[in-house]
Amino acid sequence: MQVQQDSPIIYYTYITTRMGKILLTASNGKLIGLHIKGQKHFPVIQHYWQHNEHRAVFSDTKLQLAAYFSSKRPYFSIDYALHGTDFQKNIWKSLVRIPYGEVWSYKALAALTPYPNAVRAVASAIGKNPLSIVLPCHRVIRSDGSLGGYAGGIAIKKELLRLEGMR
Repeated sequence: MQVQQDSPIIYYTYITTRMGKILLTASNGKLIGLHIKGQKHFPVIQHYWQHNEHRAVFSDTKLQLAAYFSSKRPYFSIDYALHGTDFQKNIWKSLVRIPYGEVWSYKALAALTPYPNAVRAVASAIGKNPLSIVLPCHRVIRSDGSLGGYAGGIAIKKELLRLEGMR
């Protein structure tokens, strides 16, 4: 993500969860990134980012993740902002339509967007989801029932699905 000099400050912190170390990023009081250490598209900390673990959005995210990992919270109500193409943002927003404890195919998800025939492009956008877990891309699988990919790795996808009572 490119940031111009007049852009808002990006804050970051790391938290440790049962899924491993997670990088949280925020700007203007909104979560803009939740990345599992080692995942594809893991951002590189930029020199102009500021480490600050005391942002309210980080505390809120940490509490909601802890409740989710304890099976006490099936959804998130974190204030977030998405940065990407209009296509990507549309796909990422559609992920929250997948209920806790269910999986949908890439094709089924694409059918509910303005891009019903763009299954591969939808899958590519899902793979670049900047808010893993919060926007539940782990709930998307292949039409044949196989898991497909996951930027955080298949082991983490399996664990998240198991946590939600699947597979």
